[in-house]
Amino acid sequence: MNFLKYLMLFLFTYPMYSFANTNVEQAMQAYKEKQYDQAAHILATHFNQINTSNAINKLKAALIFSKNLKLYQDIYQKSKTNQKKYLTALAHDSTENHSLFAKLYLAEILVSNKKFKEAETLLKEFIKAISPNNQYAHIANTNLAWISYAKNDIEKYHQYLDRVDKSRPLVALSIQHMQVQLTGKTRDSLKKTKEYEQAYLAENNALSSRFANYIIQAYLSYNDLQSAANIFSHLDQRQPSYVENLGKQKTLKFYDASLVDSIAKLYFELSKTLLKSVAKDPKYHDLAIFHLSELGLIRQGTKATEKYLAQVEKLKRLPKNMRSLTRIRSTTHQYLNGQHHRAYQAWQEMMNGFKTKPVQSADIVLMCIYLDANCPKIIKTAQVFAEDGQSNRFEALSTNVGRYYLQKRNHVKALRLFANALDRSKTKNLFTNDPMLLLNYAEALRLNKKFSESLQILFSLGKHFPILRQVQNAVQGEYLYSQRSNGFNYLY
Repeated sequence: MNFLKYLMLFLFTYPMYSFANTNVEQAMQAYKEKQYDQAAHILATHFNQINTSNAINKLKAALIFSKNLKLYQDIYQKSKTNQKKYLTALAHDSTENHSLFAKLYLAEILVSNKKFKEAETLLKEFIKAISPNNQYAHIANTNLAWISYAKNDIEKYHQYLDRVDKSRPLVALSIQHMQVQLTGKTRDSLKKTKEYEQAYLAENNALSSRFANYIIQAYLSYNDLQSAANIFSHLDQRQPSYVENLGKQKTLKFYDASLVDSIAKLYFELSKTLLKSVAKDPKYHDLAIFHLSELGLIRQGTKATEKYLAQVEKLKRLPKNMRSLTRIRSTTHQYLNGQHHRAYQAWQEMMNGFKTKPVQSADIVLMCIYLDANCPKIIKTAQVFAEDGQSNRFEALSTNVGRYYLQKRNHVKALRLFANALDRSKTKNLFTNDPMLLLNYAEALRLNKKFSESLQILFSLGKHFPILRQVQNAVQGEYLYSQRSNGFNYLY
């Protein structure tokens, strides 16, 4: 049994006594039905209440947030990859009634990827083509200021900010967002951010994804988790960030990939806060430290993780399946300290003894994924185990080996491993499988030009994860763009 499933089974049977029980019970039921996004929404709405509850309620909530963090972190990478490809095609299209806003949205992805030269060119083209009074011209100038600051050109940074109308709440929040991304905090006070929020809501009937993206990051920088969670809870993640009308039959929808990252960061902070609180309880201290050791790896923030990884091997009060993972995690600590060869040797030695232990094998592969490490020998052994496995216990191992191959751009092998994982799951209904498997299976199908199959999975997953609408939009756009022999209008 997967160790997380084992732990959640234990948590399901644990009695609950606090006032927060109803919300936690509802969330746990949704989690049991693999409605992970719904479970997280229930908990986020009542975070402050749960944070003052008992340790077991906090632990349950933390694990649900952590599960969603893993999914959203993966969705974020796929959204950036897919949107970049689609937006590049749109931004460089020169046919009549071509898109203008594709340049802005592509530039923002490039800025997040630190591809500043190309982003700067696109932003300047966008500003030149749009009215200087349009708020998006001001947001584009904020992005140019971001690039200048990152390049240590402080004079240009101030020049661009001088062009920005800071009286507009969304524009002011874009500056805060830039500051948070560059320095980890905004220069404004929490009170000022709340004033921007009130001003924005007074002018708009609903939350836009761009507004939510900006203000969630701002609230997180103040550690005001409940305010960030409230914005998240009221946001319709299916709605596009901007709709560009180019004619009667030409409408383009644009989405903020960085919104996915903001929500992932929110899940990270919610889970971390609860786990750190649980760690103060001697009864659950070891469980909390074990899960804290993985959180930073998911977000690729290894510095915050090292102190927890260093403690993992000494943990005693863990379920049996989790105790068997402590050496794997402590070896990860060696890797982070530069002892790569020793870590590879240790993982390979452990892997050789795990032929009938797919949970442990899957965890070793997961460490290679988190660290973006080159583990060819380890993966080769793991692949043999995965393909020889005859039960659903090997589903997670096949999934992780497939994810590793996807990360290393071996799309054909990845597709084979995901198909193998689905076969091992022994389920008649494809969509009762783990969302992480389905999400990556859809990506492998896309990369192997099987667009229809990929979109079918994404549309079905999107019923439970509305944020996937932006990935669907990009994959569908890429597919239709590739079919434009019938005319470019086919895209819209």
